[in-house]
Amino acid sequence: MVYADADGNIGFIAPGRIPIRKREKMLQGMAPALGWDARYDWQGFIPYEQLPQSYNSASGVIVTANQKVVATNYPYLITNEWALPHRSDRIENLVGLRARHNTESFRSIQGDVTSLAVRDLLPLLLAVPAGSVETSAILRKLSSWNGEMSSDRAEPLVVAAWIRELTRLIYSDQLGPEFFKDAWDQRAVFVRNVLLGRNGQGRWCDDISTPQRETCAGMIGRALPLALADLKVRYGADMSKWRWGDAHPAVSDHRPSGRQPWLCECFNISVPTAGDNYTVNVGSFRIGNDATPHASRHAASLRAIYDLADLNRSVNMHSTGQSGNLLSSYYSNFSTPLAQIENIPMTTNRSEIEAGQSTSLISWQPAKFPPARRARRHGWWECGNSPLPWMPSATSR
Repeated sequence: MVYADADGNIGFIAPGRIPIRKREKMLQGMAPALGWDARYDWQGFIPYEQLPQSYNSASGVIVTANQKVVATNYPYLITNEWALPHRSDRIENLVGLRARHNTESFRSIQGDVTSLAVRDLLPLLLAVPAGSVETSAILRKLSSWNGEMSSDRAEPLVVAAWIRELTRLIYSDQLGPEFFKDAWDQRAVFVRNVLLGRNGQGRWCDDISTPQRETCAGMIGRALPLALADLKVRYGADMSKWRWGDAHPAVSDHRPSGRQPWLCECFNISVPTAGDNYTVNVGSFRIGNDATPHASRHAASLRAIYDLADLNRSVNMHSTGQSGNLLSSYYSNFSTPLAQIENIPMTTNRSEIEAGQSTSLISWQPAKFPPARRARRHGWWECGNSPLPWMPSATSR
C-alpha cells in the first residue's frame, strides 16, 4: 500500500500476517509442508513494526513493481519469488527525468515499452558473426534498434524468437524431458550470466549430448537461423510484414464459451499489444508454449492515475468493456484503448456522468410489503399466501 497526504508525506507498507518459518527447513513456503511434522511449524508472525515499509524516503519516490522491497540483511523471509528489478529500475529512471509530473507524463510512464532486459542482452547477441546474407541483414536492422517492444515493429519479434531458441540450446540438453514440461521460460539474468561466463556459468553452453565442446558464441549463432525459420512458419516468409503486436496479442478468454472452438471467435477478445515481461507496460509471455509462445498472458487489466489535488481529474481504463452482453457495443470497446494507453475520466460529479451516459440500467430490489409471514420457496419471497417477485425500482444506474 502506498500513501500520500496533503502535507507532502509519502509512505509505503507491505501489510499482512506473514509467518516466520524456520530457515533450516528448505521448503520456505515454496511447496506444501508436512503439517503433522513439528519441524515445519511457524514460529509466530513478523511483528507489524518490522514489515517492509518506508516513510518519507530520501529519494522522495516510491516505486512498486513486484521487485524486492527488503534489504539483504532483512531478518525475515517474505518470499523467494521477487520480480527482477528491470521494471522498477525503468520507472525510477523515468520519474527522475522531470522535477514535476502531471497526468500526461505518468501516462507516458505507464505506456513505456523499453525492455532493459533486452537492452542488456542485445550487445551480446549482436556480437555473433553473420552467417548468411539473411542474418547479416537482420543484425544490421537490430543494431539500430533501441530495445523498445513496440507492437508495430518486427525487431521485438525477432529478438524474442532468438532468445527463445537460445534458451533451448543452452540448457535443454541438461534438463532433458523436464525442460519441455516446466523449465522452458524466460530467464534474463541467467542467460546473461551464461553468455558473460560469470562464475563459470558459460559451461551451460556446452551441449552434453555431443563429444565436442560448444561455446556460447556458437550457440548464439545457431539460435538465430532457427528463430528465423520458426517465424517464417508462423508468420510467413515476408519479414517486412512481421509485427510484434500480431504475435503478442492480449486475449481475454470468455468462460466457458471461449474454450469451445466454434464459439471462441465470437466471445474472446483479442487485441495486439506491446511490451514484454520486463517493461513497465508489462505483457508477459510464455516461450515454453509452443502453440503461442509470444502471446501476452499476463498484463495490466486496470490503469489509473489519481490527481490528489482534484480527484475528479483522475483517469483510468480497464480491459474489455463494461457489458457482459456479447451483442452490446460496450462488450469490448475498452480493449483497444487499454492497449493504446488511453484513459477515460473518473468523476463523481452526477451532472457530468448523466451528460455523458448513453443508457441506464434498471436496478432490481425486493418489493417492500408487510413481512407478515416470510419463507423462501421456489425462488420467491412469500408474504402470507401471496408470492412476491423481485420488483424493478425506478432508480437508474
